[in-house]
Amino acid sequence: MFPTTTNTDHLKTPAGEIVGEANILIAQTNFELGLVFGRFAKLDAGRIDNMDGSGAPAVVGLVIRDLTNPIEDGLTYSTEHTRKISLCKMGLATVEAIAGETPDFYAPIYARNSGAGDMGKASVASANGVLTDARFVAKITDTVWLVMITGQAPSGVTVTNNFAARVATVATLPAAAGATNQVYLVTDGAAGEPVQAYSDGTAWVKLDGTGDAPSAT
Repeated sequence: MFPTTTNTDHLKTPAGEIVGEANILIAQTNFELGLVFGRFAKLDAGRIDNMDGSGAPAVVGLVIRDLTNPIEDGLTYSTEHTRKISLCKMGLATVEAIAGETPDFYAPIYARNSGAGDMGKASVASANGVLTDARFVAKITDTVWLVMITGQAPSGVTVTNNFAARVATVATLPAAAGATNQVYLVTDGAAGEPVQAYSDGTAWVKLDGTGDAPSAT
């Protein structure tokens, strides 16, 4: 018998989990031993590595937990048991964060690139960090955040502490072919209700898990 019930043992979502169904994950087979779940990783000579304080690292995505590995069994990938890892390139996911910070909604996120125990964690502070394409959505615990990874190049994002989404209606959305990787708040896009939509270069797709096109009716 279990010593306690699920009501008392329940834990909030840990770092390294995807949320919902509108996510883009990329599998990689060349990765560093000990790659940490729920932190941002960099590309180093073709290999996916933990952040390590090196100059001008290229952040390539958020490391997603190995679903075949129990949460209690550790927080890293091991090449002894794993042949490929998953990176979240776009969508909603949970990330390990610097404790004590209180970011604004949709504030830009920096991957920490200093401090032995903090490498790859999310932070709202630009000091000792590298700008990512992720944005804060909600705090889950003091050290775990729910974030949206936009899929846009970080250098192409205006950094501000206030949420300023592109806004349009179904009728005024630009052509998807000319807005690849852009995200809009479509004020009447889900049967008349607001919804976020993403251009995949061919069509607009709602980011509500349905995969449908925005529609005013």
